[in-house]
Amino acid sequence: MDEIHDRAVAAGARIIQPLENPDYGGRTFSCADPEGNLWSFGSYRGEPVQPS
Repeated sequence: MDEIHDRAVAAGARIIQPLENPDYGGRTFSCADPEGNLWSFGSYRGEPVQPS
């Protein structure tokens, strides 16, 4: 996620929500591209699969 963040900044994105680690896990951030479109990025592994 950090690499995507860095690439967005290098391309001229304005960070709306900085990189953070939410309580549920993963990593997130939001930005606006140079044209003003809003983008949200996140990673989350989800719940482990329980054997049946």
